[in-house]
Amino acid sequence: MRVAVVGTGAMGGAILSGLLDAGWDPGGLMAIDLSEERRSHFAELGCATAQDPSELFSCDVVVVATKPQHVIGAVAAVALTDFRGSGGVLVSVAAGISTATIEASLLDTAVVRAMPNTPALIGVGMSALAAGSLALAADLAKAELILGAVGQVVVVNETDIDAITAVSGSGPAYAFLLAESMEAAGVELGLSAEVSRQIVTQTMLGAGTLLAQSPDSAAVLRERVTSPGGTTAAALSTLREHNFESIINEALAAAAARSKELGEF
Repeated sequence: MRVAVVGTGAMGGAILSGLLDAGWDPGGLMAIDLSEERRSHFAELGCATAQDPSELFSCDVVVVATKPQHVIGAVAAVALTDFRGSGGVLVSVAAGISTATIEASLLDTAVVRAMPNTPALIGVGMSALAAGSLALAADLAKAELILGAVGQVVVVNETDIDAITAVSGSGPAYAFLLAESMEAAGVELGLSAEVSRQIVTQTMLGAGTLLAQSPDSAAVLRERVTSPGGTTAAALSTLREHNFESIINEALAAAAARSKELGEF
């Protein structure tokens, strides 16, 4: 399968690198980006490169990984090529842009909307896929094969994508903010910055790994750590006094609303 990635910044670059790491033939991959530095990086790895999507070679899948405001321009450039008539699949990873919006610019083409997250950079991402009106099971399978190179994949209805953007697309930032805050609190309690970072990083890794590997829910795992009247109970009580759960609900609702807004232009 021949794949072109339009926009090889953080996410597009992660996807392309993931395919290479998974053993895909670089001769069947293309990096399309205005950045000469990023093009040169992938050229050195054996990929074809171009500055503009209108230069893409005959391929099976085009992954558009530009910023949301640049998606329609990129799709319009793709429409100038023979891609539309070749039975190819266009996969968009831009937040907020619906498959219907893309289909309006790229007629008679299968479109799949994807929402990955930044852990894709190290191959442990979480991606959700939603099929456009013309996408068949075989088209979804192609998208799943590509995103599967950088982590886990789930197929959902497009109506779920804004919520998934809020939960997993933006989710790593919430975890990083928690880690950042815990590190700072550790220093306030007298730890060195180095020790605080080390123990917070390993604690986050351990908790995430335990959650992933345990058959128990997050709630059950939390309860097991929380002895009545103990230190964890004191900390959780303080969080709840400050409406921790409500803050999380409001934050994710704001992210989901913003995802919807990004598609309204």
